[in-house]
Amino acid sequence: MSVCVVLLTAACQPTARQAPRSKVAKTSPTKSPHPVRQVTTTPTGWRIVHPVGAKAVGYEVEREALNTAIDSVGIPKADEVIKYADDGDLNAQLMARGARLMAQGISQARVGEAIQLRPAFSALAKRSVGSVRHIREAVLQTIPDNASGRDRIEALARFVQSFENTTPARYRRDSRGRTLMTAGIRHPLETVYTGQGDCDSLSVLFSALLDGLTETERIFLAGVVEGERHLMVGVELTPREGDLFIQNAGARWVVFDLTQGSRGSALSARGKALIRGKQFEIIDAN
Repeated sequence: MSVCVVLLTAACQPTARQAPRSKVAKTSPTKSPHPVRQVTTTPTGWRIVHPVGAKAVGYEVEREALNTAIDSVGIPKADEVIKYADDGDLNAQLMARGARLMAQGISQARVGEAIQLRPAFSALAKRSVGSVRHIREAVLQTIPDNASGRDRIEALARFVQSFENTTPARYRRDSRGRTLMTAGIRHPLETVYTGQGDCDSLSVLFSALLDGLTETERIFLAGVVEGERHLMVGVELTPREGDLFIQNAGARWVVFDLTQGSRGSALSARGKALIRGKQFEIIDAN
């Protein structure tokens, strides 16, 4: 009986400066890579003051919670290879491992003879809600109590858009020293700790912050512009003047681009190019 090997490849990531490898377990830095963020060590973790325009958002990240979050995203490097006897065996193995990968923030799809791994955007956002709820509340404390639901969404978008844009490494070590393949995604709690992320990590963070704020549904949109994949979030809202939105499933979805160069629902240049050119696909939905 012949045995074949399938290499599992990660989905393409935007080209950007690599973020430094995290060393959270015991030697986490007390200085943030963000040039104007303030990070102070506490007995249980860190107190972070993150500027958003003329205001600042203060929140705490506990060391134990951060380690747990980091360890929950990614699969062992050895799992990038599947050995199988025939097509039926391969399909059975893929089915058996699907739920396990999803629990680690990774999804899989068969593309021809290859298996593509990419972040499980919606699943990761959903299971991260509790870990960033206190951060959402800290952000909302910077706007009036009587702010509208739309204004609250905009405030959360501006918070995420203020983060530095960097692409996480595909491989990293967890708190126990294991090498994990992450498909280039970070847990939302790590994103708010570092103040860094690419469009994938920032979009997942934004979705997690919105969860439970309103009954508003969200979708993830991806497209390729200038040879790079770009991820954004569509929020089911009544569009305001100047909003870019799409029609999907009988509803209108205002598009939020969470990378720098955007502000609230005002998109970056490449975000505008994707929506106006209809060069996107809906890749995951809540």
